[in-house]
Amino acid sequence: MRKIVFLFFSILILFTLYASDTFAACQISAPDSARYNSQITVTVDQVPSPPTDQMPGLSVRDSNGSEIGCYPLPWPNATVVGVGLPSAGTHATLRVEMRECTSALCYSCGKFISGPDCTKMVNLTGAPPPSPSCSVAVTQSQIKVTTQNLSCAEIGYCFSVLNPNGFSESTQCKYWGGQCNGSMVVDFISQVGWKSGTYTVEVRKPGTHGDLVTSCGFYYTAPGPSPLPPTGCDDPDAIPTAIGCINVKSPEGFVGSILTLAIGIGGGIAMLLIIFGGIQILTSAGNPEKIQAGKELITSAIAGLILIVFSVFILRIIGVEVLEIFK
Repeated sequence: MRKIVFLFFSILILFTLYASDTFAACQISAPDSARYNSQITVTVDQVPSPPTDQMPGLSVRDSNGSEIGCYPLPWPNATVVGVGLPSAGTHATLRVEMRECTSALCYSCGKFISGPDCTKMVNLTGAPPPSPSCSVAVTQSQIKVTTQNLSCAEIGYCFSVLNPNGFSESTQCKYWGGQCNGSMVVDFISQVGWKSGTYTVEVRKPGTHGDLVTSCGFYYTAPGPSPLPPTGCDDPDAIPTAIGCINVKSPEGFVGSILTLAIGIGGGIAMLLIIFGGIQILTSAGNPEKIQAGKELITSAIAGLILIVFSVFILRIIGVEVLEIFK
């Protein structure tokens, strides 16, 4: 029994020593110095062999110790092209760490578990780049967004166009793909429903709720309908005629136009009759017959004018309520 226990602990110690040797033998090959916000190639020799629920990753940290990126490392050796360096600070620290593996195929580093003693410091040289910024060029059918001084430590960025009410109209995510130069250009095609107003472009880090990096605005003018040739009428559905503007788009509009003209003509005739009756009374020279004829003419004209004024109301009562013609 003692021999079995001794053999078990011996195997466990040997396994632990072998794992320690593997961790200790991990080496990082990278340049000693590089420019701010640039990308470098990193080679890791003797990558630790992880358990089934873990994975090794190359963590990149700024001079404050904050992680700005993590790259999965395949066992036993790995070369990572395009490792992004920070945009500020004095140096970047490359460190191999063990991470959780969230799926059978891990394409990104999971939660931090532990880190072997395998690090390298890269000094940052040159002048730190200015803060990220963006600008927008607008045409009738295209919105072109150009960003500068983006961090190469990020795998990419997401661009969103927000309408004047603050709601997203369109979002595009773009990744470096090749060598990072700090700038990205994204084209948006204006949609049919876009209205005229001030829009905002937000540039964020990738993710569902990525941190805002920079933003810029632009004014969009929506294309209007083709103007119709002028007709000389206030009603766009009407056409000019010798007696005025007539609506010809629908029977109801046509009847309405005719009634409007008829009421106007009838009112004008009534006013002329009233004037004529007044002149007849003034020139009667006391003749009772001419005075009576003038009064009757004025009375008839006023009655007709009242009938014209209330014609629409009377037509509604007779035609709609009584005869039900226009229902």
